[in-house]
Amino acid sequence: ALYLSHKVCKEVLMKSERLENILNFIKQNKQVSVQKICKTFFYSEASVRRDLKSLADMNLIVRTYGGAMLRQYDNSIQPFVIREQQAVPEKTTIAEKASSLIQDGDVIMLDQSTITHKLVGFLSRLKDITVFTNCLQSINQLSNMGIKTYCIGGLLDAPSKAFIGSYAQDFVSTVYADILFFSAKGLSKEGRISDPFQENAVLRKTMIKHSKKKVFLCQTSKIDSLYAYDICGLDEIDYICSETTPPDYVYAQCKNVLV
Repeated sequence: ALYLSHKVCKEVLMKSERLENILNFIKQNKQVSVQKICKTFFYSEASVRRDLKSLADMNLIVRTYGGAMLRQYDNSIQPFVIREQQAVPEKTTIAEKASSLIQDGDVIMLDQSTITHKLVGFLSRLKDITVFTNCLQSINQLSNMGIKTYCIGGLLDAPSKAFIGSYAQDFVSTVYADILFFSAKGLSKEGRISDPFQENAVLRKTMIKHSKKKVFLCQTSKIDSLYAYDICGLDEIDYICSETTPPDYVYAQCKNVLV
């Protein structure tokens, strides 16, 4: 019993030291990845992810794609031009896989995420398709490709290059798409898809309601993350598409998994 007590105390102290080191590291760098923390402190990835969850539960940090940032730096959407340069191979792989679900003549809806923007590059092979999107970058590219495109209008958020707000939501409420492609910041173990920004979450909920088939594009770095605003559950979508094999619980909760 005494040995176990010493062992438990040692584990608690080690975790406390890890938490302090990780929090200080995030304070110094403002935003870091799990890989960078592991490389700096030689911690295991599993331990770092657990510790980041603990810090997030204490409202000290905010989980991000594959890492974390200080809470006070999570007050605005990261600019599209920055997000577009992140995880390009993963996003391209996912977009190419997802494009196989589109058929000639489909009415497609795309949200404003950079991963769905990658999907635009794979639409040229299709005939007689119509696209609805609130992503300004996608609208410009689709126009240059000669694809029939409708702008989901609203307030233009300059950094994210997206039309948002009640006008965008009202527009989506008037149309129906054959297939929706969307993304979000996080997917929890409970199968909840979520986002830290209310307007993004609300608009995506409306897009889901007004689409026959729903496809969630999800980098594996987003898995095991939960944010403030709920969008939907995995059981409410038709496909999840990821660049690598996701955890078993994803297969248990979603109808179809594309990897």
